[in-house]
Amino acid sequence: MESYHTYERRYSLRKRIIWYGKLLDLEQETKLSYFNTVNVSIGGVLIHTQAVLEPGFTLQLILFAFDIVKPKERTIKSKTKVIHINKINMQQTERNNVFREGKQVYQIGLMYQDILPDDTEFLTDLILNYGY
Repeated sequence: MESYHTYERRYSLRKRIIWYGKLLDLEQETKLSYFNTVNVSIGGVLIHTQAVLEPGFTLQLILFAFDIVKPKERTIKSKTKVIHINKINMQQTERNNVFREGKQVYQIGLMYQDILPDDTEFLTDLILNYGY
């Protein structure tokens, strides 16, 4: 059974925001893949990527966030854990120009493991106060 803390983070408020980012292998510190977000929450992020990952895999996420209202750019870094993976069609992606034609695209749910309080505050502000 899921702990309340995990449940609370997994089902927290989210907003449909399209940002770019990259995934890094924690052990080798090498780039695994680029991605674009589908939606963002204070507990994690849903992404589209061509990286082949397994549930439970831990990696470094670098998210290039942008607040269009202020306007303000921010790079969010967090160790994340792969929660779930679905194969999707290229046509289901928001911005398929980041992906190589003919290669499988995955929709992956990532849970933040060490996001900074300032980054959580930035995301909370976007999710609760702005409509895109």
